[in-house]
Amino acid sequence: MKHYYVYILTNKTNAVLYTGVTNHIIRRVHEHRNGFIDGFTKKYKTTKLVYVESFNNPKEAIAVEKKIKGWIRSKKVELIQSKNPKWKDLLPFIEEPLSILGNNLNTKMYYKKRAKEYEAVYYRNDPVRQGEQRKIAKALQLVLKGKDVLEVACGTGYWTQFLSRTAKSVYATDIVEEALEIAKTKKYVCPIQFSIEDAYKLSFSDGTFDGGLANFWFSHIPKSRINTFLKEFHRVLKKGSSVFITDNVLVKSIGGKLVKKPNDENTYKLRELKDGEQFLVLKNYYSKENLLRIFKEHVKNLSPRNIFYRKCFWHITYTIN
Repeated sequence: MKHYYVYILTNKTNAVLYTGVTNHIIRRVHEHRNGFIDGFTKKYKTTKLVYVESFNNPKEAIAVEKKIKGWIRSKKVELIQSKNPKWKDLLPFIEEPLSILGNNLNTKMYYKKRAKEYEAVYYRNDPVRQGEQRKIAKALQLVLKGKDVLEVACGTGYWTQFLSRTAKSVYATDIVEEALEIAKTKKYVCPIQFSIEDAYKLSFSDGTFDGGLANFWFSHIPKSRINTFLKEFHRVLKKGSSVFITDNVLVKSIGGKLVKKPNDENTYKLRELKDGEQFLVLKNYYSKENLLRIFKEHVKNLSPRNIFYRKCFWHITYTIN
């Protein structure tokens, strides 16, 4: 079911209030924060989300937005304080399906805090891993050469840099703003755009791109949502589009302890940041047979030859048909 949101933003001193309505609260708040929306919020820097209310009916949401806009300030303040007395930024606490975390808010917080140290995983002193990473870079460049590519879960832009050397253009997306801010500082060869996106509910029209990339994101999808993601990912790709997806093979000696929960088909990794803070992160691993079974439901004529399964990483390439 689609949701609609009435929201109130304020500035750093809580002096200015703005009321709005949207069908995608996370993307809209990030649009305000990045200055993509001209007008009142950009002028007065009202970017902190202090109130949000969800509706199933768009007409009801619009009516409530108009009603709140007509209120005097004291009544708006009373509404905010009834739900958010400390005027905290509510964006980190919104519970709806997000890109990099599936439905696991603990995972999102982990990647928010890990953003600055994330790429250390690509520089481990392991010749086998380094060799496989070079093969991944060359393979994705070949598969997506000359394409207008949608990249899901781009993170800090590590793989985006490789992709940009052969792609026609790249639209790089993620749900973690801290990671995107790092990605924006890097240099790329082809034209690049960045935006906050929910991988289960992409904002693009059908058939917008002719290439798709999802590196090290598939393992974070709850198993119950794999079909949802693949259908949505394929929806925004044209017929004949090229797709490249890669992720980890389970190596028990690295990446933290593997954890299983009772009555839960997913697995998790216990991860620790440099400051000692620990997070239980959703992380599923698949055999080559598992991957073939999953993707065959969505890709015609898929065969084992489409899947490259090595010691540390796997990747799959296919064409949308």
